[in-house]
Amino acid sequence: MKIGFDAKGAFSNHSGLGNCSLSIITLMSSYFPENLYYVYTYDENQDVFDPGSGQLVITPSGKFGKAFPSAWRMLGMKAELKQTKLDIYHGLSNELPLGTSQSSIRTVVTIHDLIFFRFPKLYSFIDRQIYSAKFRYTCRNEDLVVAVSESTRNDTINFYKLDPDKVKVTYQSCNPGFLVKSGETVKQSLRK
Repeated sequence: MKIGFDAKGAFSNHSGLGNCSLSIITLMSSYFPENLYYVYTYDENQDVFDPGSGQLVITPSGKFGKAFPSAWRMLGMKAELKQTKLDIYHGLSNELPLGTSQSSIRTVVTIHDLIFFRFPKLYSFIDRQIYSAKFRYTCRNEDLVVAVSESTRNDTINFYKLDPDKVKVTYQSCNPGFLVKSGETVKQSLRK
């Protein structure tokens, strides 16, 4: 199976969404090595994944994508996805490229939160409009929504009027640095 991932966060964000994206891609390719994994990013830094780990990094091939990486991610990447003949594309950071719904590619999107809806005063008017448009498009054009919590699932269903059967909760992974052996305190574990 050919599986594509939005890897922007894995390459450019070394906390939060970036760690989550990196963890999902790394774990999928280690537990299911029989699949081909394509990671789409406009970041030229190729040192994110270990060599031989099974991920093929796809960056913009034309001048347009290199000059306007955000536009490539929303508009130009669709052509790259079709060319690769993916079976599944997973938008790891709340969005999908425009036009994927008109292709044969199955789509999954992870929604981390809808804070811009819950706490609009924390965002500028323009940012709220952009996020709202992206989320609305994504939630109406995906095959499956992965919510990272029950609260996010409920918000997604309520704000976007989605069929509850299309929204599944999958909790985020835990960085191994936070794992604690039985009987140890977190402080003891972190001192090692």
